[in-house]
Amino acid sequence: MASVTTTAVAAEREGAEVVTGAEECFRQSVELMRALGFPEGMMPLRELEECGLVRETGFVWMKQKAPYEHYFRGTGTRVRYDAEVTAFVEEGRMRRMTGVRSKQLMLWVPIVEMSLDGADRVYFKSNVGIGRPFPASALALRRRDRRRRRLPQRSRRRRQSVRRERCRRRCSHRRRRGQRVTDATDHGSDPAVVS
Repeated sequence: MASVTTTAVAAEREGAEVVTGAEECFRQSVELMRALGFPEGMMPLRELEECGLVRETGFVWMKQKAPYEHYFRGTGTRVRYDAEVTAFVEEGRMRRMTGVRSKQLMLWVPIVEMSLDGADRVYFKSNVGIGRPFPASALALRRRDRRRRRLPQRSRRRRQSVRRERCRRRCSHRRRRGQRVTDATDHGSDPAVVS
């Protein structure tokens, strides 16, 4: 039985354009998404070892070292990509997909088809025929390094604003009692005296 499936897989991959290496495979997957009309961030697989495309049949596969889980902030969904993702592709559509699952209501639902629903929406279909559309802008590729730089600044600003708010509450409480506020720690970095 294993030899039959191995033969079928080998037959599907016959005459394929194969690319190896993480950077080359990621670049190839982004170009494939762009050529099909999908947002570039649909397959955010960075640790790819091998990917291939058979142009005659539209069969595509992507192999990675280990399964990868990604959270799409724009849609609020978590998606799991198995060690091997396969599909048959054509303009605006990926069908007979394997290796992609989405977490919906505490269940991992296999995604078997993705298609473009107009220019600004992507429609995902499960193996039971139920589907759900998402805006294409929510699935766009984001720069990781820009996001890493902004997050610490936001959290630092948030901490500073929380400290200022706490200081205001303490100082206003002391002012009501008629006390002088002279401690520099109550005002953050400003050692001002409030009477």
